[in-house]
Amino acid sequence: MTNTFAKDLQRGASRRDVEKPSVNNYDADLRTNIGVISLHRDEWDNRGYWLGLPWHRQGLMTEAVVAVNDYWFDVLGFTVLRAPKAVANVASRRISEKTGMRLIATVERDYVSGRLPAEIWEITAEEWRAKRTEFSLERSA
Repeated sequence: MTNTFAKDLQRGASRRDVEKPSVNNYDADLRTNIGVISLHRDEWDNRGYWLGLPWHRQGLMTEAVVAVNDYWFDVLGFTVLRAPKAVANVASRRISEKTGMRLIATVERDYVSGRLPAEIWEITAEEWRAKRTEFSLERSA
């Protein structure tokens, strides 16, 4: 598997170098893809992810979101990150809340299962840097 996101991180990619970086998360033996997180340059959709159900509620996606938010703001230099999610996706909402995002809009979006109500969540670079210190403290504790 080619992991574009990780390679770009290693070589210090600039904002214009990276169109759609993504991280594929594998289980310990590297045989099972357990999820993915990606970044996008769309005005209302900058980050998306999914995680297989057996790996929910272990903090894995929150950990990935923290790393990807750092990359979005600190390496690529963007000033705002927006993430849409289906209203029914409570687990994704919890990650947005935990990582300091705020709800800015409710819209309808097309999903594999059809057109559904969705929320757009947002965080600025300044807000993220203030919130980010909480995650640094959690790791050192």
